[in-house]
Amino acid sequence: MCNFHVDLSLYLRSDILAIVEPHLLPSDEVNLPHFSVLHRTNCRKTRNSEGALVFNKHNSLGTQISTQLYFTEQGHSLFVKWIVDDTHLVMIYKSPKFSTATFMRHLRLELEMIKGKEKYLFFGDFNINLQGPEGKRLIEMFGQYGFTSKFILTDISTDGGTLIDGCFSNKEDVQATFYESYYSYHKPICIFWPMQ
Repeated sequence: MCNFHVDLSLYLRSDILAIVEPHLLPSDEVNLPHFSVLHRTNCRKTRNSEGALVFNKHNSLGTQISTQLYFTEQGHSLFVKWIVDDTHLVMIYKSPKFSTATFMRHLRLELEMIKGKEKYLFFGDFNINLQGPEGKRLIEMFGQYGFTSKFILTDISTDGGTLIDGCFSNKEDVQATFYESYYSYHKPICIFWPMQ
């Protein structure tokens, strides 16, 4: 049984909870009161940073869910994609040692597949400091496709004082902030947008 510690007030107000690095094996049972599992990707063999877990409160939230996983000897990245109402959500994880250049190629392919007026929201643990040179290239690439950061780029997302977690969207009505966590080095990402 895996126990996820979540602040109760935030948890109860949420419609979707999306988690990268849940360290789950196929034999693990996961239950979260008031939520059902929409998607689960387990670690391949041993507990590590692989995988993703998406919960939703309303069974109607989330359709057409898919996962793209990329592995190298140095690490991995994943893109979990699903649709809520008129918004395409893409949760991203890049392990720290996974090549940034390879990750950027995969991300560019995702961005190139976006059709005209579709609304997208990309979020997750990029493990690229958005305040550094590689982060500036990532922000510029999103900008080329009409996406803006929903965070203030002087914010920090980790206890180490870095901004390695991001939220980018081509929707104007999206707001994002960080929430303090006592159980993780990363601050959880809180995203708000009006749903249909």
